[in-house]
Amino acid sequence: MLAALIVTSLGAGLCFAPALTLLSDLAESSSLHQGFAAGLSNMAWASGQVVGGVGGGVVASLTGNALPSIAIAVLLLVTVVYAFRSLPPPVAPQATGS
Repeated sequence: MLAALIVTSLGAGLCFAPALTLLSDLAESSSLHQGFAAGLSNMAWASGQVVGGVGGGVVASLTGNALPSIAIAVLLLVTVVYAFRSLPPPVAPQATGS
């Protein structure tokens, strides 16, 4: 369970910053005010915390504490694998001859 909690924490950190960057870019490209976009993001995040907390609590009371942590760790690993597969390959910088 400890390993699942560590993976969950690392996965959440890896997903949160790029998600906020994408949100900022999308808000800018669609002329949406940054503050409004941030407010929508916080509302969605808070709703997920409430639903996830209640749902995880119910699952934990039925199955024990390990299953919700392992399930989140697996979902985050799947998300990371999907994200890396979706990224375009890195472009090597062109060498300049001086």
